[in-house]
Amino acid sequence: MAERPTAVDESELTFSGDRHYAEMAGSVLRHGVCRITALYPVALIDSVAAAAAAIYAHRDVLAESGALPPALDVTHRIDRSILLSEVLIQGIPAAELLAFDLLRTIAGVCLHKPMPSVHHDSYVRCVRPATGEGELPYHQDSRVLECPLVNIWIPFVDCGRNRPTLEVLPQRLFDLVPTISGEDGHLAQIGAEITAAAFQERFGADSGWHPEMAKGDVLVFTGLTVHRSYVTSAMDHERTSIDLRLI
Repeated sequence: MAERPTAVDESELTFSGDRHYAEMAGSVLRHGVCRITALYPVALIDSVAAAAAAIYAHRDVLAESGALPPALDVTHRIDRSILLSEVLIQGIPAAELLAFDLLRTIAGVCLHKPMPSVHHDSYVRCVRPATGEGELPYHQDSRVLECPLVNIWIPFVDCGRNRPTLEVLPQRLFDLVPTISGEDGHLAQIGAEITAAAFQERFGADSGWHPEMAKGDVLVFTGLTVHRSYVTSAMDHERTSIDLRLI
């Protein structure tokens, strides 16, 4: 049965960082998502991005020389991802610097628990339009991780014009959406991919929201919010971002 969402204006989903947490949490509870603008200092994002870039560069050298450990083959070559726990800023885990109390409070309201913790499956991800590396189809994080969660999506760069952004369904869902299994892509292999055709049939062809994001902005959405990498032919630069998952 179709579940066509009611149109939501972008202004209803967008908040400045000085707004009350209850307004932001209310958007996530009503629509499954909110955007918080200019939440992080640019210097902090640049520091995390530089630490991640150093890890990518080291692993690229290993891959070129055939010395990349087999355990990193999928995460580096295909998913183009790094466990966030591996990213340190002057010895401090990046997650500790990024999981602001504001974000934990919003997640706590949505998850009905005080001050949620960071899930170990939080990642830095890089999407490369030229090769398709890192691109993910429609999915729900709670199907992948098998738990309720709130995802904080943090781009390292301005995105949505010449760099890929994220597409989310601005509709609060309470259940998992049917998926496919197959061999084409990691999410299909684990039975977690929602096909574009199934998404459009159920929610409508133009129901996704793919906002332009500035460095320092974040998207906050639930583990049941359907989302994917959003890439168009006009996007010819790579985009690196973080999935900071709170449980």
